[in-house]
Amino acid sequence: MNNNTILAINFEYALMEFYKKLSLSENDVAVLFMIKHLLEQNNSLITADLLAIKMNLPVSEIDQILVNLMHKKYLAYNKSSKGLVTSLHPLEEKLSEMYQMEIAKDASQRFNEANLKAMKNIYEVFERELGRTLSPVELSLIDEWVMNGYSEEVCVEALHEALSKRKNSLKAVDKILMKWQARDDMENVGHTAISGNWKKNINQTLDIVEKKWGKNDEK
Repeated sequence: MNNNTILAINFEYALMEFYKKLSLSENDVAVLFMIKHLLEQNNSLITADLLAIKMNLPVSEIDQILVNLMHKKYLAYNKSSKGLVTSLHPLEEKLSEMYQMEIAKDASQRFNEANLKAMKNIYEVFERELGRTLSPVELSLIDEWVMNGYSEEVCVEALHEALSKRKNSLKAVDKILMKWQARDDMENVGHTAISGNWKKNINQTLDIVEKKWGKNDEK
């Protein structure tokens, strides 16, 4: 992992945030904080005896904590030209990884919440404009539009265009969206990634649903 990424994360904050998930006790955390403090004071080798001078824990307990931290690969004693040196680098890497995963999880949650809100708004607009309840397959198609990156505004605009042509099925709206997407693809990269088979399959499915619900006004 990039050292710049690791250094950009506040060690103390990340440790307090994630120590429970790392199965560390409060005494483990206290020892790690003291190790970090002593390393910043230019002490290269941190021993149980040195920690005991600074802490209210007995040497034997500190020694056991150090052994456990090494077994969990949160602490390392590495050889250098000057002898053994204490390193928190393994723990810093782990905290950095957890921190980045937490950020990604939060971003994903915000993305999902925004998508759910957009879907709900589109459902309401379509049902109001069409004057009927949408079928489960139609709801699923709207979900797919949103997940494929179509905004709420674009979906509603496509509906209005379909209605202006006296076509009040989601198949008509879907065709309009794909037409717009193909046009944008051609303008941007010179070809479209929309699959002809996919368009055929979705249209066949919508035909079946619309016949079942008696709402197919597509000519």
